[in-house]
Amino acid sequence: MSSLRSKLESDRVIQTSIDLTDLSPDSTQTDSNHSVKANGFNATVTPDESRLEHKGTSGNTISNEVDESNSDDEDIEYPDGGVRAYTVVFGSFLGMVACFGLFNSTGAIQAYLNLHQLKGVSNSLISIIFSVFTGCAYLVVILSGVLFDEYGSNIPVIIGSIFLFAGLFGAGNCTNVVQLTFVFGLFAGSGVAILSGPLAGVISHWFLKNRSKAFGLSTLGGSVGGMAFPVILEKLYRTVGYTWAMRIMAFICTALSVSSCILVRERVKPERLNHGNLNRKQKIKQRGKELVYLSKKSIDFTALKEPRFLWCTAGASFGELSLVCTLTYFATYVHWLTSLAVSIS
Repeated sequence: MSSLRSKLESDRVIQTSIDLTDLSPDSTQTDSNHSVKANGFNATVTPDESRLEHKGTSGNTISNEVDESNSDDEDIEYPDGGVRAYTVVFGSFLGMVACFGLFNSTGAIQAYLNLHQLKGVSNSLISIIFSVFTGCAYLVVILSGVLFDEYGSNIPVIIGSIFLFAGLFGAGNCTNVVQLTFVFGLFAGSGVAILSGPLAGVISHWFLKNRSKAFGLSTLGGSVGGMAFPVILEKLYRTVGYTWAMRIMAFICTALSVSSCILVRERVKPERLNHGNLNRKQKIKQRGKELVYLSKKSIDFTALKEPRFLWCTAGASFGELSLVCTLTYFATYVHWLTSLAVSIS
């Protein structure tokens, strides 16, 4: 994690958070530059401009070089327990109930759509909705991890909660495949991904020896949600109908994710560079460059050259594929068997 890595690098590189407004043109010589390093980036201030550089590159660009730390996890002191650490685990558990609980309950939503809102639509078209949902849940998590590393847990959890609420609440008003694909597939799927990144990653800030146990306790929330949400949806379908069932689910998931946002905190805060003399447009542009660079660096295919890691990745991929196929298409298979049985009788 970049936030933990920056802590380790402090022994050999002095990292400073600088306010660029303090370095005005009046106090700067025309032939001198002021340079500091913060969170792996170099800030250069000249009399007429400021630049954010990485590893000494110029021209307001970020190079492809990365400053890696060779320190092991064992060199960092972890609480590995205590009230605060397990409070974070509980917060992660609540968030997992919302995001992975919904992920495990897509069959209950698909089964109802097959019989009511999308009755008469082929199963192939309906499956597009949940394929897009699953794809977003697995792809957007890459950006979620970058947001967590650079900005902490609050920002991605808040953004994920908004996306998840919008996707579920809006799905209640959708009446066709195109609407559901855009609203539920893209928005709700992206919300699940953005939430899951910090909820899983924050465990590594507090645990080392007991990390697997803590991670298992937090991910148990997905199983709890997967058991509870279908029962809740079945009850709501019969009492308030599909529209309000999805809206109530949106409020339930939002309450869980807000509670998670309050409880979940990273142990080491990421250090950020303060662009004090840049206007809002320049700040947004600079932050965008950082995110694009870090997103590219978050995927390292050279790691697959290690045979053990390659086979571990392949095994995990096949396991996830079998799980996701079962969750997505089991409801469709049961619906097909039920229709076949009715037609025969």
